[in-house]
Amino acid sequence: MADLNSILLAVAVIGIYSLIVLVLWKLKYLEKYNFTPWAGPILMWKTKRGKKFLDSLATRKRFWEWFGNISVVIAIISMFFITALLVWSVSKVNMIPKEKAPSPELLLGIPGINPVIPVFYGIIGLVVAIVFHELAHGVLARVAGLEVKSVGILLFVFPIGAFVEPDEEELLKISRLKRSRVLAGGPAANLIIAFFALLVFSLALAPAMEPRAYGIGIVGIEKNSPASNTSLQPYDILVSLNGTNVTNYSEFKEALNLTKPGDTVAIAFYSRARNAIVTENITIGNRYNFIQEEENKGKPYLGVTILPLDLVSFKDQLANPFRGGVTGFLTFLSLPFLGLSPLDAGIGSFYVINSPLGPDAFFLLLNIFYWIFWINLMVGLTNTLPSLPLDAGYLVRDGLYILVGRTKTGKEKTERIVKYVMIGIGLLVLFMILFQIIGPRIFGT
Repeated sequence: MADLNSILLAVAVIGIYSLIVLVLWKLKYLEKYNFTPWAGPILMWKTKRGKKFLDSLATRKRFWEWFGNISVVIAIISMFFITALLVWSVSKVNMIPKEKAPSPELLLGIPGINPVIPVFYGIIGLVVAIVFHELAHGVLARVAGLEVKSVGILLFVFPIGAFVEPDEEELLKISRLKRSRVLAGGPAANLIIAFFALLVFSLALAPAMEPRAYGIGIVGIEKNSPASNTSLQPYDILVSLNGTNVTNYSEFKEALNLTKPGDTVAIAFYSRARNAIVTENITIGNRYNFIQEEENKGKPYLGVTILPLDLVSFKDQLANPFRGGVTGFLTFLSLPFLGLSPLDAGIGSFYVINSPLGPDAFFLLLNIFYWIFWINLMVGLTNTLPSLPLDAGYLVRDGLYILVGRTKTGKEKTERIVKYVMIGIGLLVLFMILFQIIGPRIFGT
């Protein structure tokens, strides 16, 4: 129902916006203020302002040429990585339960529509990504001697992109190396920004977090459960159960499984309200009384919802996203899907902040840098998918022209071969993306 409501709300907002655009277009207000329909209700706002700024940046030509060369390498590596990741994801759709299949709005990287991207932090991350992406394109275009006809933004309900409009005829006439620099600069800039945001997040901010107690974070107490009969509250930290220290989920389960329904045991927990470790007795419940499934009969139950990662591991994951290799990094990227980013005051209350910043300012900065990293990484990787009209698609097209040209095929036939190969690649990429949504619903467990 929640997914349906969010989809209906998105459809309503888009419908109202599209109607307003249609009325303004009919009344010729769009032309008056330099707005041009680009694709249906998506508008382009063009201006010549900012061209002088691009020219001033482009004066350091040698630096930007080196940046362009590095960008081409980054874009090619990223293209192989994201393509391999997409293929791997397709191969795993049968392992996703049908009821947990991703919703369609997850394909849209729009804050407020995509349920995992928060509006405030998402807009900040998106603006940073758009500005640096197009700035890199624009500066490298000027370094290559291309005329920039205009700069501007794309609007669809709110700004969803920015653009630098070089002269396309000139772009096709310059050398492939110069063109590659211009095309690769945008996604490479996003990936570089993502890397620096990650450094600030993990090296300067996350290490300042220290758990208030070594245990497991409680984020919810079920009504009428055994835990509700104690003073244990959400965002307290469970330290021990029945005399056994519990610092992670495995230790908690082991300690709980050593009890049985009806046992009265001691629990120790850090109470946020009292700012102290408190010890109380709790009577273990029967899990079947709360979740009436046959396998739950006779199983012990407390009625607490705990943080998916233990407090120490969670802090370590933030401070070192590559802890645990690729799996650890994917966990770090998945924090929004686990409900762990943005970090709110509740989860933040599990930690003491050893920083001159107050907790509110600290978590504001922590979340800003996480989402600058996350969205720049997604924008950079997306634009290195080998499909038109994405940046890497043009790089692949140029590469195909070189490969086919070596076979001494005629110009007309070469263009036809390249055209159909690019269409095939584009359809394959589109299929793999859509299959992330459709596949689990058909082949999921």
